[in-house]
Amino acid sequence: MCVDGVIVASDSQVEFARGAPVKRVNANKVHRLLENRSIAIAGAGTLTFITKSIAEIRRSIKERERRENRTISLEEIIDIAESAVAAIYKTYNIERLRYLYGKPEEKGEEYYHHFTLVLGGVEDDEKRLCIIHEDGIAEIEETYATVGSGAAYAEYLLSKLYDKEIDVNTGKKLAIYVIKEVERMDPNVGGPVNVVILSRGKYEELTREEVERISINLLNLDDVVSKIYREIIMGRISSEDLEKFLARG
Repeated sequence: MCVDGVIVASDSQVEFARGAPVKRVNANKVHRLLENRSIAIAGAGTLTFITKSIAEIRRSIKERERRENRTISLEEIIDIAESAVAAIYKTYNIERLRYLYGKPEEKGEEYYHHFTLVLGGVEDDEKRLCIIHEDGIAEIEETYATVGSGAAYAEYLLSKLYDKEIDVNTGKKLAIYVIKEVERMDPNVGGPVNVVILSRGKYEELTREEVERISINLLNLDDVVSKIYREIIMGRISSEDLEKFLARG
């Protein structure tokens, strides 16, 4: 969440089964939910069910708008997303498994399909960011949200670096930095970073070239910061000296 919009970003690595685990690093995990609206949706988990969920949310929105002959609000879209995800969870993780195995809860966790969505949107003066859990519960976030295998690493980094006063220009850099740092730690995270900037009346996808340029600049700065940490730990720079330097602007 930024003061002037919302950033939605992800890595591009996905894995799926083809007799053996297969990895691709060119997937776009961030999608525009509706044409002409500044709403993005992304997912982590089983790719098929993320795709099914997004398609069902879109279908339900269009059906509701056709039936009521109006454009529904961002809040209403979140409610629709909850219902759509809950229906898919019920169909595939409850009814289908019960049909196939009788008592799926006795078969083990590996028989369940896990997926989580992140939805961000900006309309007029309204901004929203939420996690939609696989059972259809939307968790509204006021600051930042993370999902996927690297979520714990991302949460730690954002707890150190996030500021409620950042604008989208800073937010996009923060998102790229966090994802590239998580990639260093988590083997399930990788590939080019996809970034979407949502602001009033605007949906902007960053080009691969811009993302790469920001990544390189941040990497250079990261090396400098690491050196400063080492100098402080070794006692060659005091934290007081650093605070005085930063206070001078």
